[in-house]
Amino acid sequence: MKKIILLAASTALLIGFLLGFIEVVNQEPTENKKIFTYSVSSVPTDFKSVGDLDKRMQDIVCATSRGLVELNSSKNIVPSLSESVEVRDDGLEYDFKIRSDIYWSDGSKITPKDIATFFREILTEENGENIGALLNVYGAKGFRDGYGSFSENVGISYGEENIIFRLNSKDDNFIEELTMPQYRLRKNVILWNNIKQNYDKLVYSGYYGISEISIDELTLKRNNNTNIELVETIKVASDESEEVAMAAFEIGGRDIVINPPKSQLSRLNEENRLMTLESDKAMYLTFNPNSDSIPIEGKKIYIVQ
Repeated sequence: MKKIILLAASTALLIGFLLGFIEVVNQEPTENKKIFTYSVSSVPTDFKSVGDLDKRMQDIVCATSRGLVELNSSKNIVPSLSESVEVRDDGLEYDFKIRSDIYWSDGSKITPKDIATFFREILTEENGENIGALLNVYGAKGFRDGYGSFSENVGISYGEENIIFRLNSKDDNFIEELTMPQYRLRKNVILWNNIKQNYDKLVYSGYYGISEISIDELTLKRNNNTNIELVETIKVASDESEEVAMAAFEIGGRDIVINPPKSQLSRLNEENRLMTLESDKAMYLTFNPNSDSIPIEGKKIYIVQ
């Protein structure tokens, strides 16, 4: 399936919001806007188990958090918090060298110990289905089940400049899986289960931090140590329907709308305000697929986003 995204002609530095996300969009800037508004169907407050969130909510995690490695716009794996990785012992050991110029949003330096602490937290707080790569680390399953200690029994160790993962079995996709949003560095993961209550108590490893949240809007502010060319403020606003979002878009109240009304697609495409991205969700409905009661030319398969 394709995910259809509606772009405002005046969108400035869209990459500022999608930089490093699951889906990265490169848009030629036409105006340097200070505030960018992004339409979603709802704004949840529980971000603890990132792998259970839909893609649009994972975008928020990706804006506020960085991973050891990430995917670029060409879906190639690139360094982020790490600057390099050495694979040893026939693919059983991964040694990530951590960059020396990475900081939390409060200005404190991100250390290998911080990263190891984060992986210890998600071992117990993230849904097990979402961390298959991490559960292949030596001792990880036992620790999750309450056996042993993290420092002595889990195959994750760190030094002053690196963090090392020791696997139970070879996994050729280990590095690629670490690009997933649930592996992006967060401090005090348990507090993310109520962002509305705790957002101002958190520090963030990403390009943005959450500065405000209400029942229908979440505001992201660019962190002080982030590239000033990125848009300064991102507002993630919920709209009760595609039609409401479209109406807000037409009067300049939204800069990007996911899945605009199908009745508007042709016009928006002609105006060069549509973009399609791969989507990982679809529903397949078949009508009378095996019945002879309808002529073969009358049978249809509908694919619904």
